Amino acid sequence: MNAKLRTRWTIETFGKIKGNGRLLSTRHFDRLSEIREHLDQHKEHRFVVHPPTAVHSDDLCALDDLRRNGFDIERL
Repeated sequence: MNAKLRTRWTIETFGKIKGNGRLLSTRHFDRLSEIREHLDQHKEHRFVVHPPTAVHSDDLCALDDLRRNGFDIERL
């Protein structure tokens, strides 16, 4: 059986205003820096991030830093 490998970052953006938790968008990115731009543009939302299958530990640490800096991020 072949497992599907994720090669890109996927981010799901959810509404957060007045408890609205519906999915607003799903986007795919090649680099973590592109995700940071998206987060900065949509600070008021909640995010679920799916890292690539072969993600570097430095990138995961950077994602955790974003969470500590106030972004509402869940990593799957």
